[in-house]
Amino acid sequence: MIRLRYPQLLFCLTSACSPLRVAENLLSSGQSIRSPDVAYGSDSRQRLDVYRPRARGNPAPVVVFLYGGRWQSGSKDQYRLLGDALARRGVVVVVPDYRLYPEVKFPAWVEDAAQAVKWTRNNIERLGGDTARIWMVGHSSGAHTAVLLALDDRYLRDAGLPANAMRGYVSIAGPVDTVWTDADVQALMGPPEGWPATYPRTHIREERETNLLFLHGSQDKTVSASNSITLAVRIRKSGGCARAVVYRGVGHVEIVVAFSVPQLGIAPVMSDVLDFIHQPRTKKCTNGHGCCPTHVSNQSEKSMAEQGSGYKHDSSDRKLDQSAEAANESGQTSDTQHSSGAGHDREEIAKHDDAGKDRLFEGRQQHDDAEKNSEKTRLAKDVADHHHPVDEAND
Repeated sequence: MIRLRYPQLLFCLTSACSPLRVAENLLSSGQSIRSPDVAYGSDSRQRLDVYRPRARGNPAPVVVFLYGGRWQSGSKDQYRLLGDALARRGVVVVVPDYRLYPEVKFPAWVEDAAQAVKWTRNNIERLGGDTARIWMVGHSSGAHTAVLLALDDRYLRDAGLPANAMRGYVSIAGPVDTVWTDADVQALMGPPEGWPATYPRTHIREERETNLLFLHGSQDKTVSASNSITLAVRIRKSGGCARAVVYRGVGHVEIVVAFSVPQLGIAPVMSDVLDFIHQPRTKKCTNGHGCCPTHVSNQSEKSMAEQGSGYKHDSSDRKLDQSAEAANESGQTSDTQHSSGAGHDREEIAKHDDAGKDRLFEGRQQHDDAEKNSEKTRLAKDVADHHHPVDEAND
């Protein structure tokens, strides 16, 4: 058996090529069954994969996972490890593809996500899932879609579903409280006069019962962790239920790797998601101080230190601690996070999104890139020397 080090695995898990297949076959448990390429619509991109535990018992909770890719790229085939990891823990998983820019613009992918939920509600029982316990988890741009579905019920309604079709939503490293400043994102979101509808904060309503969990890495240089912290505070202030957890030293890609391969010990993403979806239905999020606080997790720092990966608790993490404490105590984000609400100056918001996050969260992207590049030769040799068949089943 190949013993891959963390940088090699990270390269494998983020590559849409043969190294990813090798990593999947090394790490897959054999305890799940994959049903691939099930149609939920007429378009070629409207296909989904279902993962379910091989040992079938009582109806299992269901997770619909929306991957990221800047609304322009991505494939469900890259998330077999994630599907297997959840299925081996007793969860039925649905991973849909969806239409992307430039073929379509907003809100096509949100509408596709609603249709995937409709398919899940209508079909998942025969695959061992519990239609009363369906949760949505999204990463990056997929998290943005998930949060829009949570807060703007017209998408589920237009798909013929009730607003409470989902038990709850998890946003992982999502751009959920920002403004669009990059030209490509501005183009795919449509005319500027329609942008308010693309911002989740626009759709926050008083006393909405939707349950949300926001997970983010403190070293995310792609999407600032202030997105998760700020939107969670907004929702709580409106009387809703939202909690934010920030993992020290974790970046934008590493957080989804941590979810897909929890045995790496990067961050407790899997356990936090499972705790969230297994919470009793009667458990309510009460309003007021101490409700659903922003939490900065220490576990990832310890795990990384044990693996010798070089991550440490630096000054940016101390600033993050202070920001989280301020958010919990006052119900607002600190000045260093420039909340993106309608009452704030647009120029100041853009300044924060483009520059402030780099000052607050000093990342390790160059270090990570160098590590991945240095491992390519060794990884290529591993790939050439080993081959493992893919185990999957069709229904």
